[in-house]
Amino acid sequence: MANNVPEEYKEQVEMVGSKIRKRRLAKGWSAAQLADKAGYTEGYILYIENAQRIPSLKTLIDIAKAFEIKLQTLLR
Repeated sequence: MANNVPEEYKEQVEMVGSKIRKRRLAKGWSAAQLADKAGYTEGYILYIENAQRIPSLKTLIDIAKAFEIKLQTLLR
């Protein structure tokens, strides 16, 4: 699948994806486990982690809730 992230957003999207991946791995979760807890597909979680999609604010909030943290904490 083609990368849908415009070049001008790539750095920020990579940062967000990296923070999600690091937190997921720190919890010992697979992408499938995070996807299940957040209500998304494993593929979509991996697209976000690999900076191939720009997640919506709702998606980021759902992921933060899955981690049982606030969105601000996720993005720090």
